[in-house]
Amino acid sequence: MRKQLLADMAVATARLFLKNGSFVFLDLDDVKRRQDQLGLREYPVSGRLRDMEGGPVRASLWMDRHGRLSEIELIFAFSGPNSKPDWSTLEFVQTDYPELDA
Repeated sequence: MRKQLLADMAVATARLFLKNGSFVFLDLDDVKRRQDQLGLREYPVSGRLRDMEGGPVRASLWMDRHGRLSEIELIFAFSGPNSKPDWSTLEFVQTDYPELDA
């Protein structure tokens, strides 16, 4: 699962769903899918970053029913008028799920 996630991240193209960037659909070059047929599951990895105002943001990664990276959801702790993600501060934290190493 880790190898597939990293491979997907390397080729993903982001499509913003909300103006503040809190919900991002990811298009992969070799995957054709309809948004209503994703069967989403959350990856056992979460991201931490800051918004442009310095506030904390949590990132959840979602995979489709085939285990391919599909979406990133951002949860802002404080949402001000300029709450947009500062992607340069993104770091990932692996939760303790052995299947991620498969």
